[in-house]
Amino acid sequence: MLNEVILRERIYQQVIKIGSAKDLFDLFGILGYPENIILDPSSKRKKSDFDFRKEDEERIKEIYSILSFKKDLPVFLLETTTLHPSFVRSVASAFDKQYPPFLLIFTTDYSEISFVFPDKEKKEAGKHKLKLTKLTIDKEDIKSKKDYYSVIQTLANMEYEDKAGWREVWRKWKKAFSVERVTEEFFERYKEVFFKLREELHRQGIPSKESHEFTLQFLNRIMFIYFISKKNWLEKSKFVDWLWSSYKELGKFNSNEFYEKWLKQVFLKAFNNRANEIKGLPDEVTKVISNAPYLNGGLFRENNLDNLRHCDYIT
Repeated sequence: MLNEVILRERIYQQVIKIGSAKDLFDLFGILGYPENIILDPSSKRKKSDFDFRKEDEERIKEIYSILSFKKDLPVFLLETTTLHPSFVRSVASAFDKQYPPFLLIFTTDYSEISFVFPDKEKKEAGKHKLKLTKLTIDKEDIKSKKDYYSVIQTLANMEYEDKAGWREVWRKWKKAFSVERVTEEFFERYKEVFFKLREELHRQGIPSKESHEFTLQFLNRIMFIYFISKKNWLEKSKFVDWLWSSYKELGKFNSNEFYEKWLKQVFLKAFNNRANEIKGLPDEVTKVISNAPYLNGGLFRENNLDNLRHCDYIT
């Protein structure tokens, strides 16, 4: 096994260059899987080999067999025209009929790659539900180190251990894709950001109680926006990243205006049915945030915390 830091760096360098099926075959080589179980990139399967729905079959361009432990625990790469969740689930269900344990990788153009790990969730005696856990790799996010740790570390956790059989590998994959583990990592990162922001606000002269409450409200708002943008309720699927990039494009990276003049208008005007009051933003930004849904839940209702001063750290 490679030193963990070296392994993560090798995975990172491989991920940002993925542009073809062969690059994904090579990724499993970097993860240490033996040559005798990694197949050749020319190893393709016919769509007719599987019981796909007609509409799903039409959306699949190619199917590659990446590796297999003597036909146990196969890994398939599917080049498709969509990554829609309902399509992914339907295709995974078709594979589930033929292979008890397997791993699927979906991509449309290799800019975004989705690893899909299937497991069985017991519903009642003798009945199980297919449970899918996904790891989505957005190469642009990886390059900018936005999702670096969670994605790269999950892949590193899939590293092959010497002489492991398919059952040991499957258990290791299951642990790597564990929602509980990912949730724990998220909250560790959340706590780190929370305390860093809270302490910086306190350092700027805001009392401890208000620093704590402001930080909690601010991060809750940001997380909720990420949630609804992921649900495609906003015009931009990565709304916060897009908004920050739009701000930086104006050369205002160090002008300390992002929170006061941009985010506050998103929080208090765009999400409060007051889009007609938005001022001073570029036309495209105004257009996009003016189409934001009215969220009548209280989270974006203006309160005393929105009028605190000395919030330079989050600008």
